[in-house]
Amino acid sequence: MSKEIAEAVIGQMNNQIDLLFTLTTAFCGGIIALSVQILFRNNDKSKNPIRLADWKLLFLSFSSEGVSILCGYLASGCLTSVTPVIYSYPEIEKLKNWTDACFTGHGNLRLLMTFQFLFFLIGGALLFAMLFRNRDLIGDLK
Repeated sequence: MSKEIAEAVIGQMNNQIDLLFTLTTAFCGGIIALSVQILFRNNDKSKNPIRLADWKLLFLSFSSEGVSILCGYLASGCLTSVTPVIYSYPEIEKLKNWTDACFTGHGNLRLLMTFQFLFFLIGGALLFAMLFRNRDLIGDLK
């Protein structure tokens, strides 16, 4: 029974890391695509150039998503290194909640997964703020 619980716990944590990694990569790809489109449009002299109200928000959003990717990579490595410890955890069946578990490396794993999630949210919020600040550009580009 404890082996199945350990596999479920490891699988769930790995799925969370992978999901956020995939979403963060999609955000970064969107930011890069937006930047390239703005660059190409601004190099075309026949069209009105796009002047963003605040480029810093776009850069900070991309940087935050990059930190989220780094935290996900480190969390994945940490999960790999603590897998044997989780499998050999003696009281895994008695735990009421996985947050009650205390083993070598659990603090680092929790911290990295939390930072991955927080930086993903911060990057998304910054991207939304940048788009909200430039909402007057929508429909105005001809």
